[in-house]
Amino acid sequence: MKCILEPAFDTPLVSFHISNRLGTAVDPIGSEGLVCHTAEMGFRGAGFLGRNAFDESVDGLGAALGIGTRRDYLTLRGTCLLRHLDTLFELAVATIHLARFDADEHEQLLRETRYELDDLRDDDASVAHRFLNRYMHPGYTYCRTALGTEESLASISLEQSRDLHAVLFRHSDLILGVAGPIDESRLAKLASRLPQDTEPPPCTRPDLTPPPLTPGRRLVLVDKPKRQQCQVAMGHLAPVYGTVAHERMQVAEAAFGGMFTSRLMQEIRVKEGWSYGANCSMHRALGSHGLQMTMAPAAEVCAVAIARMLELYKELHESGLRQEEFEFTRSYLQGSAAFERATANQRLFRSIQEEVYGLPPHFADGFADRLSAMSVLEVNEGIANHTKPEALCVVVVATATEMLPRLEGLGWDSIEVVAFDSY
Repeated sequence: MKCILEPAFDTPLVSFHISNRLGTAVDPIGSEGLVCHTAEMGFRGAGFLGRNAFDESVDGLGAALGIGTRRDYLTLRGTCLLRHLDTLFELAVATIHLARFDADEHEQLLRETRYELDDLRDDDASVAHRFLNRYMHPGYTYCRTALGTEESLASISLEQSRDLHAVLFRHSDLILGVAGPIDESRLAKLASRLPQDTEPPPCTRPDLTPPPLTPGRRLVLVDKPKRQQCQVAMGHLAPVYGTVAHERMQVAEAAFGGMFTSRLMQEIRVKEGWSYGANCSMHRALGSHGLQMTMAPAAEVCAVAIARMLELYKELHESGLRQEEFEFTRSYLQGSAAFERATANQRLFRSIQEEVYGLPPHFADGFADRLSAMSVLEVNEGIANHTKPEALCVVVVATATEMLPRLEGLGWDSIEVVAFDSY
């Protein structure tokens, strides 16, 4: 087990993270949603405490305790006053090693997840992202849903979830991080309370080999009735976080759609008024993850807005950034980097990510210095190599009968129309 301490003696609050090295990417094919379900089941009763008693125990401390799920790891997070640390930590350990897995709670959680799927379908932006992840690179580990589908949730059994729970939290795979007014000896005492006899056989690691790039510019029109406003999401895989290529693309990401002064915002929102926001973002993960661009234009201008976004992306690919644009973006990124590590909890979070992703300690701290050594030629080389305007997947949530005739003439290599509630 790895232990990380981020001391901070200016506050009586303490935060801890118990993280592992397996996330939703290990969901078996056909059982998508299993990891999220299993992680949540730990909070549905542990040891002698049923669900209600467990919740009341946490609330009675004025504390917060929850689980965060990511593609590559899970994090059990707790925050409380220092005097309640031992009690809250004991409750956290119970969710890992004494989870009850009551049958009634298992069935109720499955019902709640189905309701969550229904709520997701009411939010067009979430629908767009869900379908983009599905169609961007079919078959790739990160392109499967973490929440699940109606079919995959129906396949999840209580026994399957219980068996996975033990594997997810093997002692040797754990990372314990604490931020707050404690020292190394107190950290060691907390670590000793995590049972060391929990070493089931390791889980098979997911294959993070990217699939061959899907050729062509593909339109997926997600049909939803009576849409006055459309949601647009487009993208492809980006370089792996922590690589030189990813850091060069971070400059491109910010310049193209990560600031209010970025090209997308200035063209799509400020100049044309087609969408309140137009953004570009990249994910952090162990393997190649998505570079995504989004906007939400009104239905009557959706086609022209998509055409312009595609043109802007092609221009970025062919011409890269101008020198003054690069310098301004670099200055912005160097200045904003400090805000990501301003608190002890933020620094702890980054340290845990560095451990999970196999990066050197304090890797994120050196980003500003690496930016200083970066040139516009290097960034533009990265843009030329890692932007793929000819292989974009474009998802549009709209009313198909109205939108399809408007979009057909934009030069697609394939068009697929799917119902918004089909996935």
